[in-house]
Amino acid sequence: VALTDFGIATARFHGRLTASGRAMGTPHYMSPEQAMGRLVDGRSDLYAVGLLLYEMVLGHPPFDGDDSYAVGYKHVHEAPTPPDQVDTRVPAALSAIIMRCLAKQPAERYDRGFELADALVQFLSPAGGAEYRQARVSRASGLTPL
Repeated sequence: VALTDFGIATARFHGRLTASGRAMGTPHYMSPEQAMGRLVDGRSDLYAVGLLLYEMVLGHPPFDGDDSYAVGYKHVHEAPTPPDQVDTRVPAALSAIIMRCLAKQPAERYDRGFELADALVQFLSPAGGAEYRQARVSRASGLTPL
């Protein structure tokens, strides 16, 4: 798997908006602060990772719209539906990790990628990942696909 389009959040010296006054980035994967043309830091990238996790788990992004403005507006003003409420097969612990990444305020997200990685490792650990492993066993047996 290759991830791209993460350099914009750290392009502090190039300005936050294009010459036409539009925010730089891919609308479906922009943090609220990026969509508003504000200064961003690594927590914007963690928001984008949360968006990717959301889409990987559910098969669609948390926000969609008719145009870039509509998608950006939702990132700024609407709360995403937690993944475990969209699909009850999504483990609550994983949903909580994703939702922390998708917090509107950067201060409410993980501060660093290592913190997110630690949370995911804990989730997948023998104690923290029991719910996930049970879902995988059920899927493998054909009972409930995840």
